[in-house]
Amino acid sequence: MSEIKVVTMIKGEFESRTIDAHKLLKQSDHNTIVVPLVYDKSPEIGPIQKGDLFFACVSADELNPPEGTECEHRHTSHTGHIHNLVAR
Repeated sequence: MSEIKVVTMIKGEFESRTIDAHKLLKQSDHNTIVVPLVYDKSPEIGPIQKGDLFFACVSADELNPPEGTECEHRHTSHTGHIHNLVAR
């Protein structure tokens, strides 16, 4: 089993999940795994606004680079609940 830990954060609100990457890749039509994480639109430190920094990391022993963790961040372009961010 290839477990991957996914951690995301926006406005100080964290979400995390451990997923079975091998199983999800078998179910996928391509080589991308989609992991939906839902945030409250109004975290404790204030509502999500355009331009807020959104951050995600994936971590696993099998990932490259050799450190085993890959992270990406970007500024939000909308205030909805779904923010797409790709970590490879």
